[in-house]
Amino acid sequence: MKLRRLSRARVLPLLMAVLLACASYAPVRAAENSEIPGTPLPPSGQITSAVGGSIFDLVYAIDMPAASVLAISLRGEPGAELGLYLYGEGSTSILTALPLTSSAKPGGVQSVSVRFIRASRVYINVNGRNSNRAYSFTLLASILRDETPPIIISAVSNSRLQSSRVCVAVRSTDPISGITGIKLTDERGGGDADWVSFSGSAVHCTVVAAGDGPRALTVRTRNGVNLASAAYRLTTIIDDTVPELISSSPTGDLLLAARGAISWRFDSAITTIVPLGSAVNVFNQAGRVINGTVTRSADRRSVTWTPSTNIPAGNVLLASLGAVRDSAGNTLDFTDTRLITRKNVTSLRISPLSATNKSRIRISASANMLGESILIEVKRNRGWAPLRPVALTATTLSVTLNVDAGSAVRATFTGSDRLAPSASTKLVIK
Repeated sequence: MKLRRLSRARVLPLLMAVLLACASYAPVRAAENSEIPGTPLPPSGQITSAVGGSIFDLVYAIDMPAASVLAISLRGEPGAELGLYLYGEGSTSILTALPLTSSAKPGGVQSVSVRFIRASRVYINVNGRNSNRAYSFTLLASILRDETPPIIISAVSNSRLQSSRVCVAVRSTDPISGITGIKLTDERGGGDADWVSFSGSAVHCTVVAAGDGPRALTVRTRNGVNLASAAYRLTTIIDDTVPELISSSPTGDLLLAARGAISWRFDSAITTIVPLGSAVNVFNQAGRVINGTVTRSADRRSVTWTPSTNIPAGNVLLASLGAVRDSAGNTLDFTDTRLITRKNVTSLRISPLSATNKSRIRISASANMLGESILIEVKRNRGWAPLRPVALTATTLSVTLNVDAGSAVRATFTGSDRLAPSASTKLVIK
C-alpha cells in the first residue's frame, strides 16, 4: 500500500491537536520560588519536588505559632546531594541573610529543628548541589505546640560548699522544646537569680552570700519556649572556713618506737591536695628520705605516716604534711612540719630497801641505761632540787640518802642522743 504524503497545511493543525490532548492529562504543580518570600507550604506540611541541575534553590514559607517547635526532615532520591536551611522572620534573601539553623551533610537526608517563643513567618530553603540534573525530594515540616513547663527530676549538691562556688547537678526534662535555661537562687540572699544556659545533666554553679551554716537553694529550669518549671528546693551547708590542724602526734619531739607513727588531726574531714601516698615527706639529719606508708582515718580527719622499716635510735627526722582541702574546697596551703628525734624508751623505779631503814633505797633502771648517770632529787618548797648523782654501774643498785623523814625523793634521767628521758615516781622517806 502506498502512503499518502500530507501537506504542511494539514500536518500543523494535527500536531497542535495532539499536543493539546496530551497536555490535558499532565499533572499540574503550583509555581515554586527560588527566593524569599517563597511558596507557602500546604497545610499538611509535606511537599514533593525536585532540585538540582539548573535549579539551585527552592524556598517555602511557613507560619509558626507562639510557643512551638518546628521540626523539618528532607529526604532526596538516591544520589541526591541536598542542603536544608531555615531563615527567620525579616529575612529578604537567602543570598544575604544568615540562617537560623542548617543541615548540609553529604547526601540527600537532612533534618533541623527550631524553637519559637513568639509567632513568626519563617522560610525553608532546599538547596540542590547536583549539577548534572534535578533530583526529586520529599520535605516534611511538623509543628509541635509546647504548653507544658519542664520537670526537674533531681537536683543534688555536695553536703558542704563554698559560697563562691555553689554547684548543683540537675536533671530536668521537656519532651518537646527541651531545656535551655536554669537558675539557682539563694533564698537567704534576697532577689532572684539570672537565667543561664542549661548544659544537660552537667553541674551548674552560682555564687551565694557569704556566711557559714545551712543554706536553702531554689532550682528552676526553663524550656525552649520560655516556660519555667516548678521550684525545686534543696539544702546545703555553706563553709568558707579553712580547715584547722588541732593536734599532732607524738605530742612531744620524741619518737619512742622503732616503727612509731607520726600523725596529724584536723577539725573537719580533709583530703590531701597531692595523692595521699605522696602527702607526707620525711628526711633524717643526713638528708636521706625515710620511706613510709600514708593512711587516712575512717572519719577522714587524720593523716598518719608509718615508717616502712625500723628507724634506728639517734635519727633526727624532719616530717612535713603538704596542703589539705576540706569537703567544701577550702584549702590549707601549709599544714605542718615536725622535728622529731628517734630515741629508745628508758625506765626508772625506786623503792625502800628495808622496812627499818627507809633512807636506804633500791634503784632499778632499764638495761639500755647501763653506764648512764641519773640524778636523785628531793622535793623542796619551790619544786624538785638535786640531791645527788648516781652512776648506773648495774641495772639494780642501792644508795643511802641523807634526808629528813617525810621527805619526798625521786630519780630522773635527762636522756642522751639515743635514750629518752625518764623519771621514777616519788617515794616518801618515813
